[in-house]
Amino acid sequence: MTVPPDARVIELRGKFLTPGFVNTNIHLTPYFALEDFAGPDSLLVQGALDGMRTLLAHGVLTARDSYGILPVLVAARRAAQGSAEPYPRLLLAGNILGWGGPWSYSFAGSGSEGPANPYQRGLRTAIVQGMGEGLVDLAPDSLRLLLSAYLTRGPDFIKLGVTTHLARPSFLLFGPRALAALVEEAHAGGRRVDAHAESVEGLRLAVEAGVDLLQHPETAGGARLPDDLLREIRERGVTCSIIPEGVTGAEWQAFAAHLARGGRMWPAEGPPSYMEAVADSLRRIGVDPAARPRAPSVEWFRNRRANAEALIRTGCRVTVATDDVIGLPGRPLGRFGTTFAPAVIGLVELGMSSMEALIAATRNGAIAAGLEDRIGTVERGKLADLLVFEADPLADIANIRTLELVIRGGVPVTVPR
Repeated sequence: MTVPPDARVIELRGKFLTPGFVNTNIHLTPYFALEDFAGPDSLLVQGALDGMRTLLAHGVLTARDSYGILPVLVAARRAAQGSAEPYPRLLLAGNILGWGGPWSYSFAGSGSEGPANPYQRGLRTAIVQGMGEGLVDLAPDSLRLLLSAYLTRGPDFIKLGVTTHLARPSFLLFGPRALAALVEEAHAGGRRVDAHAESVEGLRLAVEAGVDLLQHPETAGGARLPDDLLREIRERGVTCSIIPEGVTGAEWQAFAAHLARGGRMWPAEGPPSYMEAVADSLRRIGVDPAARPRAPSVEWFRNRRANAEALIRTGCRVTVATDDVIGLPGRPLGRFGTTFAPAVIGLVELGMSSMEALIAATRNGAIAAGLEDRIGTVERGKLADLLVFEADPLADIANIRTLELVIRGGVPVTVPR
C-alpha cells in the first residue's frame, strides 16, 4: 500500500507485536439478581458498552457473548458500531436454547419456582425469546421451524443447552435427533453452534450432533473426560472454550495449601468470593443456596484441572474464555474484563507453551468466531487488530501483563495504567 504523507507513524522498535485477543465466552448483561435488571433498557445498554470498553482496554478486540438479553445486546452493538469511539467486535448468541431464564429449573436448579411478579415475567420473556424449556417437548421438524425464526432476531451463533445449568446432577434436555436437527438448521442459516453440557454424556451427544464449540468442557459435571471422547473431540475438530481461572494461578495454589492443611471440601464452582456473590444473588430471587445440589468436593476440583490438561495434551483446539458476567448496571465493573491475562497465563500452567497459549488466545479464538479470514493472525490482507507489549510474551507468558498499546482496526486505543 502507499502510505499517506500525513499518516501517523508508531515506532515499535524493541517492542513485541501480537494479534488482538479473542474471548470466546463473556456475558455483557446480568442474569442473577432481580436488582441487576433495575432501570430502563438504556441503562443495561450503557452497562454493556462500559463492559466492552473494559474488554478492549485489556486487549480483547473480539468477544463472544454466549448468553444474555438479545435485544439489549443488539442495541449495544448498534450503538458501538455507530460511535466514533472504538469498541471490540461483538458476536451474540442470546438465550441458551432450552433454558428458561433466571427463574427456571433449567437455569437455577432446585428451589426455583419461576417468576414471582409481572416484572420478572417480562424479563424472562426478553431473555428467553421464545426458545426456552418448551423446546424439549418438540419434534425435530418443529425445532427447525422455531430456530429458523429465531435466527432472524440477530444472533451471530447459537448456543444449545444440552443439559441443565446449575442442577446437580445435570439432566439431559435434548435427545440425539433433536440436537442434530438444531445443529443442521443453525448451520444451514450460516451460524456456528456452541454447546453447554455439564456431563460426559451431554458432551458426547453434543459432539456427535456436530456442534462447533464446547463451552467449558473441562467441568464435565465433576467427572473425568474419557480418552475416547477426547480423541473424538480432536478428530472432529471441535473447539474447546476452557476457563483456566480457578484451576491455575493463585486459586490453585490456595487449593494446594488447603489440601496440605488436611482440607476435604472446596468451592468447586469458582473462587470463594464469586461463590458468595452467586449465593447472595440466589437468595434475592428466592432460591436457598443450601438447598441446591452441589459437588463441593476435592475430587471435582482436581478433575476439572485434569480435564483441562487432558484436552491440551490430546491436541484438541483450545480457546480462552473467562465467563465474566457484568455486574449491576451503573456500578463499577469490578473484575470484569481484567481476567483474560490470568487465563492465558494459566494455559501455560496447564501444559501449553507460550506460543501455544498465544495461538489459543488469538488464531483459535478467531476460528471459534468464524472470523479466521479477517483476524487472529498478523498478515497481509487482515484487519489491523494488534497488541503491543513492552516485554516478550514468548520468553515469559506473564509478559502479556506489559500491554502498552491496543490497535483496533488500525485505531490506537489507550491502555489503562
